[in-house]
Amino acid sequence: MILNKINQEIISRRQTFNPNSKKHLQEFAYFLQNNKWKNVCPFFLEWPYLTIPDMVKDKVIRNILSKT
Repeated sequence: MILNKINQEIISRRQTFNPNSKKHLQEFAYFLQNNKWKNVCPFFLEWPYLTIPDMVKDKVIRNILSKT
């Protein structure tokens, strides 16, 4: 019961990664430097990606390329 409430709270805090968000990029930079999230992973995994780090890398690269 308590674990279920904790899981719901964690899931409710998750967001869709936005490569234009400075806060989201800072969260990912922390992950890359420390090999862990500050608290819990703050992002939803989106289809067709298999891992959140790969999803974020792809979105950041595509965002940069779209601006060139």
